[in-house]
Amino acid sequence: MTQADDQIAFEDWGAHINPSEYSQSFPSIPDWANPAQVQDWKMRGLIIWDSNIKTVTHLFAVYAIKIMMKMKAEGNWKTEGIIIGTPAYEFSIQLKRKKRKKNEEEEPEEKPNGKWILANQIPLSPLHADEFLNFLARNEDNLQRIALTEEEDRRRRLSQVYEILFRDGMNEIVESPTPPKVSPVSIPEGDYLTVAQIAAYCKVTVKKVNNWIDKEHITFLELPQTGRLIRIENVNILLAQKGIPLFNVGK
Repeated sequence: MTQADDQIAFEDWGAHINPSEYSQSFPSIPDWANPAQVQDWKMRGLIIWDSNIKTVTHLFAVYAIKIMMKMKAEGNWKTEGIIIGTPAYEFSIQLKRKKRKKNEEEEPEEKPNGKWILANQIPLSPLHADEFLNFLARNEDNLQRIALTEEEDRRRRLSQVYEILFRDGMNEIVESPTPPKVSPVSIPEGDYLTVAQIAAYCKVTVKKVNNWIDKEHITFLELPQTGRLIRIENVNILLAQKGIPLFNVGK
């Protein structure tokens, strides 16, 4: 077993904490990690890995703290263990046939649908769960500091999104004699890119990027006026599949 203030490693699983985005102080990356897992390994927050199932799970510090508090309050993990995973919103497209007139073919109609899932799941036995909880408890102060930074970044990112929505909404007001209806918009925390930004980075058309997203079943959010928003992690999964250099947000 390897143990330090910000990491713990056993033969087949372990965890470490990155204090900053794409920190360079992380442990050695396992040989089996794919490009998306390499990105998760470097991200700010808590990273858990399991070599038996070749899985890397990234957790925001605020979520890691919630898990720690829940484990302290509830004791069922002592006999059942616990499953750790990344909360994610999975978007899918369902095709519904449009009814046409007699002797005419039906046309498919795209209907978006989504649900919250726990991605990159790693099951921990009662023994491993106890070691995991002790690791979180030792690093609670560190996780609290990282959680504050995450909150600052979240507010900054949301401010940028709302600025885009406000700007596009004002353009519509100028063009339309009646004010448009405005509904509140909320999105999961994280860094996002628009399809246009991805297209500019890859030097391809917006249509081509949308085709990639649909073909590879990449998770995205759909916002009024702005269109599709894709998390940086999912963008890098897409880029890795296309053999394009990964996008590095930086701190």
